Amino acid sequence: MVVNTHAIARRLGGRGFQCGAAAVCQVPDGIRVYALLDGVGDTRTVRAWTRTAA
Repeated sequence: MVVNTHAIARRLGGRGFQCGAAAVCQVPDGIRVYALLDGVGDTRTVRAWTRTAA
């Protein structure tokens, strides 16, 4: 079985706790799994985006 996977991680900005990570896995029958990991953030905009994406 061939499984395609992709992952990214990043840490940007001047705040020590700012980070994010994402991963995608696709198996031969077309099923895809997505994972998005990010801090909830310290602003309403970041919190709303994170909750929507999750």
